[in-house]
Amino acid sequence: MLHRLQIAGTKYTAIALTNLQNQLAYVWDAFNRAFLILVFMFIFAQLWRAAFAAQGVTEIAGLTLSDTLWYFLIAEVMQLGQIRHDANITQEVKDGSIAYTMGKPYNYLAYHFSNGLGEGLLKMGMVFLLGAPVTWYYAGIPAIHLRHLPFVLLILLIAMLVDFCILSIIGLLAFVTEDTASFRLI
Repeated sequence: MLHRLQIAGTKYTAIALTNLQNQLAYVWDAFNRAFLILVFMFIFAQLWRAAFAAQGVTEIAGLTLSDTLWYFLIAEVMQLGQIRHDANITQEVKDGSIAYTMGKPYNYLAYHFSNGLGEGLLKMGMVFLLGAPVTWYYAGIPAIHLRHLPFVLLILLIAMLVDFCILSIIGLLAFVTEDTASFRLI
């Protein structure tokens, strides 16, 4: 049983690494897409600085300005690095290529997760690389204890999995509704 899991893990890691290599061939495209985070962080840093100054307090809802800006950066890293595979699944259902894909020797959804992870990790890395200096400039170094880091990473991974499952359900709704764009808006 352990050997089968190890083989499966190797297979899906290879899929993720292959997509990551494909994305690295177009690293400037990823860089340009992630460049938007500079604008977001600058605007929201100004907005939150004004909000804290207008209130005349150092904390709002238990968060300092530094906490708020770092939280916003991590939220943007997750959002802009999201694995958006639901449109691919919908298209595969519409054109019938899902039958070809499902005939491959791998789990259909695990394939999409691994494939998206390769792209998502690059996006997340770029967004964090560009957003962190701006956040650091306006908010300083985050007050985080190293013992909390594994839990934060675990929570982020679980959030990615939940988001992936929801988008998978939306993509697979194409079997019933054919067009899933309205579900994505919800």
